[in-house]
Amino acid sequence: MMMRILQAEIYGFGKFTDTKFDFEHKLQFITGANEAGKSTLKAFISAILFGFVDRRQRFKRYEPKNGARYGGKLIIEQEKQLYTLERLEGEKGGQLVITSLNTGQQLPASLLQRWLNSLTSDLFEAVYAVDQTSLEQIRQLAPEELEKSFLTIAASGSQQIMMLQKKLQKKAEQIYKPNGRLPQLNRLLQTYEKQTQELRAANRDSHLFVEWEKTLEKEKEQQEAVKNQIKILEKELLRQRQLDNLWPTFVELERLRTKEKNQQPIGLTPQEFTALQELQLKVKTKQDSSNSLTAKSQALMQQGQQTINLEELQKYDAAKDQFDNLFHQLDVHSTEIQLALELQQTVNQQLSSPQAASRENEVLRRTRKKVQKPLFKQNRRQLALLGWALIAGSCLLLSFFSSKITIKLLAVGGLLAALFAVWQSMSKKSGQSESRSQNSLSTGSAQERDLMVQSVEAKRLQQLLEQLSFFTQASAFCTASLQLPVELLKRLARLQQFKTRIKDALRERSKRDRFLDYYRQEHERVTAELNALTEQLKQQLQKNGASSFAHLQAQYLQQQQNTEKNAKLQGLQTQLPAEVQNELRRYQSREEFKAHLSKKQDELQHQKERLSQLTVSITEKEVRLEQFGKSVRILRLKQELANKQAQILAEVDSWLALNAANQCLEKVLEIMSQHTLPHVMQLAQHYFRRLTRDQYEKIVMVERHLQLVDKNKTQYDVRELSRATAEQLYLALRLAFIVQINRTIKLPVLIDDCFVNFDEQRRNELLALLEEISAETQIICFTVDISFLYDKVDKENILRVD
Repeated sequence: MMMRILQAEIYGFGKFTDTKFDFEHKLQFITGANEAGKSTLKAFISAILFGFVDRRQRFKRYEPKNGARYGGKLIIEQEKQLYTLERLEGEKGGQLVITSLNTGQQLPASLLQRWLNSLTSDLFEAVYAVDQTSLEQIRQLAPEELEKSFLTIAASGSQQIMMLQKKLQKKAEQIYKPNGRLPQLNRLLQTYEKQTQELRAANRDSHLFVEWEKTLEKEKEQQEAVKNQIKILEKELLRQRQLDNLWPTFVELERLRTKEKNQQPIGLTPQEFTALQELQLKVKTKQDSSNSLTAKSQALMQQGQQTINLEELQKYDAAKDQFDNLFHQLDVHSTEIQLALELQQTVNQQLSSPQAASRENEVLRRTRKKVQKPLFKQNRRQLALLGWALIAGSCLLLSFFSSKITIKLLAVGGLLAALFAVWQSMSKKSGQSESRSQNSLSTGSAQERDLMVQSVEAKRLQQLLEQLSFFTQASAFCTASLQLPVELLKRLARLQQFKTRIKDALRERSKRDRFLDYYRQEHERVTAELNALTEQLKQQLQKNGASSFAHLQAQYLQQQQNTEKNAKLQGLQTQLPAEVQNELRRYQSREEFKAHLSKKQDELQHQKERLSQLTVSITEKEVRLEQFGKSVRILRLKQELANKQAQILAEVDSWLALNAANQCLEKVLEIMSQHTLPHVMQLAQHYFRRLTRDQYEKIVMVERHLQLVDKNKTQYDVRELSRATAEQLYLALRLAFIVQINRTIKLPVLIDDCFVNFDEQRRNELLALLEEISAETQIICFTVDISFLYDKVDKENILRVD
C-alpha cells in the first residue's frame, strides 16, 4: 500500500514555527519565491521520515532560532489507515512517536522502518528525490560518461554507483597506472628495479655467494609455487565452503521443484476473488441491515409499550365512535365548560365566608336527611348482588370439575342467568344513582339558588350547569371504565384530561405505526436484495466448485501459497545459477560433500606444512649468506630492497582493494541490470517517447550500450543528444525506476525544479506524465515558476509557501 503524506505540522524547523501544510492531492505543487522555504519543507519531510542529522553536520540542521521546539509531525495514510509520525529533538535522530488516528493507540517506532523497507535517508534522496542538482550533474558529464550514467540510473535509480566507481578509479590511478610515472606504485617499482640491478652487480664478485643464491632462488621458486598452490586450494576451499552454505538453499530448491509438479491451480484470478469477496461482504451487509431493521422494530414496540398507555387506548378503541362524539361535544362546549369551572371557583370562594358557611350547613343537613332514606334499599340490593355472585361462582366450578355433560350444561345456564341478573341490577343501580344524583343536585341547586339569590355568578353557574347537564347522559357509557365522579364539573374535568391523554397517545401510536410500516417495507426490500445476492453468491461458488465461501477462500489461499512457492522457487533459482546446481547435484548427500570438503582441507594443510619447511630452509640459507661477511653495501642494498618490497606490497594491496571494490560494484550493477533493467527500459521507453512527443520511439540495448531510435528509424548514441533531450531521458529513466521499485516500496516522490530547461510542449507532456504516475504514487513538486500550471491543474493542487 502506498504511503501518502496528508499534512505536515512544523513546531520549529528552520524559518517555520507553528505552521501547517496540507497535501490534499496525490500530485501536489509547492511554490514560492527564492528563500521562501521550499527546500526547508522538503528537508522537514525527510527529517521526520529518517531522523534529524547529528550535530556534527550543523549546517544541515534546521534548529529554529526563536527557541521553538525542534521538530514536528506528519499525518500519513498507510494501508488505508491514518497515522501521525511525530519527531522531536533527541538522541539517534530524535524521539519518534507513531500514533494511529483510527484507534488512538501508540505504536512502536520500529514500525516506520518496516514501512520504509529499511531505506536510509541517502538512498531515499538518491532514488525518490529528483532535483536540479541531478540535472546539473548530467550537464557536467563527459560524453563517454553520459552513457554509463544513464545505464546506472536505469539499473539502480541513481548515479551513486557510477559516482562511487569514479572515485574508486581515481584513487586507484593515484596509486598505479600501467604507463604512468607519477603514481606512487610506479615510482616504487622503478626504484626497486634500480636497486635490484645494483645488488646483482655487487653479488657477481663472489662465486660461492652466487651458488648459494642459485639454491636460494630455486627454493624461493618452489616456495612461490607452493604459495600459488595454496592460493588455488584456498580458492577452491572457499568455493566449497560457499557451496556448503548454499546447500540448504539447494535442498529447499529441490523440494519446491518436486512440489511444483503436484500443484493443481483452481484458476481463480485475484480480480475474480476480490469480486467474490465484495459479493460476500454485500451479503453480510444486507444480513446486518435486515437484523438491524428487526431490532429497531422490536425496540420501537418496547418503547411504545413504555410511553403509550395501552390500557386507556384499549378503553378508547372499545368505544371509539362514542368517545369521538363525546370529545367533539367537549370541543364544541369548551368555552362554557371553562366558564363554568371559573364560576364554580368564584362561588366556592363566596361560600367560604362565615355567613355562607352557616347557610351551607343548613342545606347539607336537609339534604342528608333526604339521602339517608334510600340507604336501606341500597344495602339490600348489595346483598342480592352478593348472592348472585355466589351462584355464578358455584356454576363456574361445576362446569370445570363435573364429568357429566348434563350438569355442565345446567351449570353454564345458571352462570349465564346469574351474570344477566348482576348486569340488570347494576344497570338499575346506575340509573337510580344518577337519578338520585340529579335529584340531589337539583335539590341542592334549588337551595343554593335560595341561598345565593343575590349572587350573579351563582345564577350564571346554574344556567351553565343546566346547559351542560346532557354530558351526564352522554358520558354514561364510560362512567364505570373511567371511574367518572357524579358531580358534573369534576366529571367534565376528568373527561377533558382523558381526552388530552388519548390525543397524545393516539399521536404517539400513529407515529410508531408509521415507523413500523417503514421498517417493514425496508425489511422486505433488504430481504429481497439479500435473497438475490445470496443466490448470486451461491451460483458463483458452484461455478468454482466450492460448497461455501470459506471453502473457496481456503482454495484461493492455497493457490496463493502455491504462487508464493513458485515465486520463492524462482528466487532460489536466481540465487543458485545452473552451474552451481549442477555442481551440487554431483554429490548424493551432504555427508559426501563434507567428506570432499575435508579432503581439500587436508590437502591445504599439507601444502602449508611444506611451505613452512621451505620457509625455514630459505631462512637458514639467507642467514648463511649473511655470515659470509659480505660488504656493508650488499646488506644495505638488501635492506633497502626489503623495505621497498614491503612498501610495494602495501601499495599493491591498496590498489587491488580499490580495483576489487570497483569490480564488485560493476558486478552489482550487472546483477541489478539483469533483474530490473528490462522492465525499467520498457517503461522508460514509453515515458521518453511521450516527453519527446514521439520524436524518439525506442530505447535499445546493444552490448551494454544505449541506442535511441527516432521516428525515422535512425539510431543515435546517447552522447549525440542535446543537453535538454539528455535531461528528458534522465527523467524518463528515473521515473521509470521509481514506478518499478514502487511496486514493492511505495513512498512519495519529491521533485524540485525539473521543468526549467523544458520547452512548453515537453513541459506539458511531463506534467501529464506526472499526473498519470501520481494515481499510484504521491508526487510533491517544488517549483518557483507556476505560470505554466494555471490552465492545467486545479488551484487546490498548488500550495504557496510564503
